[in-house]
Amino acid sequence: MEIEVERNRLVEHVRMLVDISYELAAATDDSRRVLELAARRLTELVGDCCAIRTVTEDGEWLEAGGAACHRDPQLHDALEAVMLSGRQRIGTGMSGRVATTRLPHVIARIDPAEFAAASEPRYHPLLERLAVVSSITLPLVCRGELVGVVNLLRGAPGEPYDSGEVDLATSVAEHVALAIGNARLVASERRARELAEQAVASRLAAEARFARLSDCGIIGTLVCDADGRVHEINDALLDMIGYTRDEIMAMNWRELTPPDWSHVDNLAAGELVRSGVGGLREKQYVHKSGGRVTVLVGSALLEGYSTRSVSFVLDLTGRRAAEVAAKQLREERMFRALLESAPDAMVITDEAGAIAIVNTRGEEIFGYSRDELAGKPLELVLPDEERGLRRDGTELVIEQTTSPLDYDGKRWVSRSIRDVTERRRAEAQRGRLAAIVDASDDAIIGKSLEGIITSWNPGAARLFGYTAEEIVGESISKLIPVLANSEEREVLAAVARGEVVRFEAMRCHKSGRELAVAVTTSPVRDANGRVIGASKVARDITEKRQSEYALARAKESAETSARELEAFSYSVAHDLRAPLRGMNGFAQMLLDDYGGKLDEEARDWLNEIANNARKMGALIDALLSLSRVTRSELRRESIDLSHLVRAAAVHIAGSSERVAEWEIQDGIRADVDPSLARSLVDNLIGNAWKFTSKVAVARIAFGEIERDGAREFFVRDNGAGFDMAYANKLFAPFQRLHTMREFEGTGIGLATVQRIVRRHGGRITAEGAVGAGATFSFSLPAERA
Repeated sequence: MEIEVERNRLVEHVRMLVDISYELAAATDDSRRVLELAARRLTELVGDCCAIRTVTEDGEWLEAGGAACHRDPQLHDALEAVMLSGRQRIGTGMSGRVATTRLPHVIARIDPAEFAAASEPRYHPLLERLAVVSSITLPLVCRGELVGVVNLLRGAPGEPYDSGEVDLATSVAEHVALAIGNARLVASERRARELAEQAVASRLAAEARFARLSDCGIIGTLVCDADGRVHEINDALLDMIGYTRDEIMAMNWRELTPPDWSHVDNLAAGELVRSGVGGLREKQYVHKSGGRVTVLVGSALLEGYSTRSVSFVLDLTGRRAAEVAAKQLREERMFRALLESAPDAMVITDEAGAIAIVNTRGEEIFGYSRDELAGKPLELVLPDEERGLRRDGTELVIEQTTSPLDYDGKRWVSRSIRDVTERRRAEAQRGRLAAIVDASDDAIIGKSLEGIITSWNPGAARLFGYTAEEIVGESISKLIPVLANSEEREVLAAVARGEVVRFEAMRCHKSGRELAVAVTTSPVRDANGRVIGASKVARDITEKRQSEYALARAKESAETSARELEAFSYSVAHDLRAPLRGMNGFAQMLLDDYGGKLDEEARDWLNEIANNARKMGALIDALLSLSRVTRSELRRESIDLSHLVRAAAVHIAGSSERVAEWEIQDGIRADVDPSLARSLVDNLIGNAWKFTSKVAVARIAFGEIERDGAREFFVRDNGAGFDMAYANKLFAPFQRLHTMREFEGTGIGLATVQRIVRRHGGRITAEGAVGAGATFSFSLPAERA
């Protein structure tokens, strides 16, 4: 898209240069007009004001006067007044130095006060008013010869000149220099032609008294004095001006010259006095009807007279009319050709806003034919300055330039309209992409197919330590370890084929340390789909690599621990149970076989031995259960927790004579492992049943609440409760807040509950008060932690 924008900009510049070239070419026969036209066009294109000075014939000075233009009429007049105030010697001042070196001088950013103070005193008042912020001074060189200097100034609050405007101004200046040089050649040729024509007139004067004076038929002849008294006039001249001979003889010939042409006669009169010949000159006479007759006149003093001259007059009216018509036709054809070749829509309206002319591009953009638009109001296709409207109702984003036109005695308005809908959309997209690139934590790097870095985002600066100024233009190999250089060549070759390459590799930081990065390299294509570069996204995975290594070590350690725990569990399950069974068995045999021979105290001791053996067995079972909770594979299913709680309540209280009130909320489901869910419920319900054993009526509740936007389950009882100061001991294995005589148990149940909840990615908390019951709340997230 950037290439497309550049192409459009170049096309616009070429179009401007073509327009200016045609205008300058048309003005070549008038040096003054060339200068004024050039100053005006340069001001319109690239500046607030423009001043052009030409070089004197001796090459020593920049001429006073020249041509000047400013957008502000008041400043325009002030600028012209300063230029008329005097010459500037070549070699002095900014313009004089540029004339000497013939090199452009661009000051991108200027302090207005400093700029004014550094100039000649006569320029101070004007420069203070201009408030110059940027300037371009260019030499005008034609065919190796310096013909002048052009100054372009931009005032506050405008932006400084950019490189594109400098290039455009330079191109226009080349055309201006050529036009000035051509105008000088034309002037030289005109002088030579006048001298030749004067020689012809002299020869004609010598033969003026011959018989052709009266009857030449085509050329009018006139003999008169310097004061305008007519002595002889032929019929051809009388026909040109429409008077009779008697009328002319009674008049002063000078009355037939309009006031605006009298200066031409005055110049010719001076030449007659000095050299005896008044050179060929174009002028006009007033016809008897009031109209004007364009003629070509040559004069010479009659031999023997000091004030009487003969003039030969050629009627140019018909020729001029034909030339004007031909010129208008050529200009109209050229105008039509330029109109149709314009890349933008061109719409010309009258002062009232009615459409008169539309080019082909306008038809394409708006969807109407030019016949359909002719005479229609401009608002049909341009509802406002920034929107266009197609025939199908769709809107366009446009840019337009408006210029006044004077043609055929009427005022017209020309609009150059460009459809920038896609460009604005692309600019917005580029803006969003640029913001994403700048905000990205990843390194995003652009590079050529030769591996030269072309762009570098802040993420790349953070990752690799180089600033964009340090690295852009360098080879990407600066980031690659020496042993991996062949890897980059292979990646670039794959990208050149249009492939996207993803890999992990080691790269070098500015400090010299190596980084582990994950890289994705993609092809960058131009508007034609051709691969012209590569885009590289790199993410730092150094910590990830370290974490993976640490995780692998931890996994290995955990597996070792698991194997050791499994071996320990096996030992507990098999080696410890046998002695316990022996202790319990022998104690029971003693009671059965020798109980009658033992006193009461001995029998109590044997019962205590058997009870402790059974407790040790229960403790072993609890430890094995806790171990299985940790090692078993987690399989989630949708489980009805309400059903499990009811089943546990029936099982635990079914054979008891205790009075209990159960409050179990229906329909509570969760994604949990079935066996672990059963163990979780059994332990929590069993815990509540045990600690309500000393109240008259046990009240146990199970339900669900929402806390901080998440589901949470609870088991609540009105039992013994606990002191919250010791809440941190509840879930630790073998930690008890009540003695065995108060409440039996292994001290493993709540530790098992906590591990089950944590394995599901949840958390469990406890709240209670001594003698006021306890509430255990836990969460079971749907996703595995």
